Amino acid sequence: MLGSMVLEVAIGLIFVYLLLSLIVTAVTELVSGWRKWRSQNLWQGVRNLLDSGQAEEWAAKLYDHPLVQSLSRDEKGASGTPEPKRKGPSYIPSRTFTIALLETLKGSDPAGQLAIKGLRRVLDTTPDSASITDFKTGLRNAVKDLPADGAIGDLKGEALALLDRLPDTIPLAQAKTDARAWLAKLPDRWLGMLIDNLPDSKLKRSLTAILDESHRDLEHFKTNVEVWFNNSMERVSGWYKRKTQFVQILLALFVTLVVNVDSVLVVNALSQNQALRQAVAAEAEAYANQQAGKSTSGDKDPAAKIKDLRAQIHDLDLPIGWKLPAGYGKNKESDFRQWPGWAWYEGELSQWAAAWRDTIRFHFFGWLLTAAAISLGAPFWFDMLNKVINIRSSGKSPEEKPKPPQTVPQPLEPGQTPPITT
Repeated sequence: MLGSMVLEVAIGLIFVYLLLSLIVTAVTELVSGWRKWRSQNLWQGVRNLLDSGQAEEWAAKLYDHPLVQSLSRDEKGASGTPEPKRKGPSYIPSRTFTIALLETLKGSDPAGQLAIKGLRRVLDTTPDSASITDFKTGLRNAVKDLPADGAIGDLKGEALALLDRLPDTIPLAQAKTDARAWLAKLPDRWLGMLIDNLPDSKLKRSLTAILDESHRDLEHFKTNVEVWFNNSMERVSGWYKRKTQFVQILLALFVTLVVNVDSVLVVNALSQNQALRQAVAAEAEAYANQQAGKSTSGDKDPAAKIKDLRAQIHDLDLPIGWKLPAGYGKNKESDFRQWPGWAWYEGELSQWAAAWRDTIRFHFFGWLLTAAAISLGAPFWFDMLNKVINIRSSGKSPEEKPKPPQTVPQPLEPGQTPPITT
């Protein structure tokens, strides 16, 4: 019986901590959205990832890619129309980053893009009835006006040399097959040349290492760039957590005082009132079952979550919150849950200060326990709640078979023989 009561008290207290932690999380999200911490950290992380002599320019080009722009929302002006200045995204999928980065790399060599498109166009539009001479002429015209310097310069020279070696007597089908085989390898080689032509920087060294590890295969390169980006985003997440950790501690103190949650009073109320204890434990179990498989933060707007959580805490009927008698502190009767007042001119300054002093002295240890507990975060208390509920509701293990009752041997009648046991 005592063990059951202790578990119910623990469940009730943990449930209160969980709801308060969710309030702190929601307030943190409001502050983070207001200060744009996530988008700022992401921008800084992308800049560090693209660290080069033109890191700002590279990051700006990547953010201007339509795939990345679609992740941002326009800021609304006073009239409700989108303003020109837009907010950066708070999250970029690794595949989106990889595609945008490759497009940015290709954009640094527009002549190369034109060359590859021109060669493919000649291969696709040359009819099977054309002569090998017309086919070679079309390919040559596709590359002859391209610049001889940069990454495309080497490819241009290689394409012209290939055409020179192509005999006029070769069948057109064979010439197309050879040209397509060479063109299929062209994007991989062109990507390597683009990276090789980058200015010496951290970005060039990183991309070169990724390209070499991918054996200069474009698909493997894309996969490794995604891994590189995800590893960097783990650091960005660490920056965000460190930035919000101190804020959450301050918010834990603030929420504890505003909601007035004294852990000592909560424990006393739960331990002394069986009906209240069982009702809160049942509410906690229902909440845990409802949230199973869901995020503890939910998908609602943070302001709406805060309102719902405060209502749920109030419905628990625990000694939580402030009592606000008429006059704010002028009432002489007090159990230290009455609001001492916030304006010294509502009464004499000495009485107002004494009321606050006595209230803080009475609640200090309970407030400190509450603030320290809810600063641990909602995920911690949600896991703890499930563990304690499982302990309370655990019964006999399904694998454990019940043992048969012991039988008391009865005395034998005269002439009976004992039964044979196997």
